[in-house]
Amino acid sequence: TLTVNQNSDSLTGTTSAAVVDGVATFSDLAIARAGTGYTFTIKADGLKSATSAAFDVTTGPTAQLVFTRQPSGGRATNTWWSQPIVTVEDAFGNVVVTSVDAVSLQLTPTSGTANAVLVCAENPVVVVNGEARFSKCSIDLAGDDYTVTATSGPLSAVSEPFAIT
Repeated sequence: TLTVNQNSDSLTGTTSAAVVDGVATFSDLAIARAGTGYTFTIKADGLKSATSAAFDVTTGPTAQLVFTRQPSGGRATNTWWSQPIVTVEDAFGNVVVTSVDAVSLQLTPTSGTANAVLVCAENPVVVVNGEARFSKCSIDLAGDDYTVTATSGPLSAVSEPFAIT
């Protein structure tokens, strides 16, 4: 049997294999969480366990945007008390800290009040350490069920609904 020393919930595949001609083959293992210093420990009945050399798992390419802090809404023309943070992730949900993409924020069409305008201190925002942190965002017209859409290249994410009073 094979185990991993950290993030054990991210190890997928068959972790037990039969020994054939003195060799146990593990052909479908994957670790879905980036990290450093991973090791495998292999155990077999009647034998001393063995530990692999340490290795690192890096993030994959950018695959999705996620609102890790939702916009709060608030009063018309006033800055929201909770400013959105959009995180760039790979397909496994690892933050892609090496991303230097720009993320734009806009009102989602058909949400909120027609002709409303979204204003932020900076828009688009360049990603730093995997995050696009927006600041001083506001909407000029009151309305319910506003959402904002974050985009970067072909990727997009839509916030949870919020109200402007």
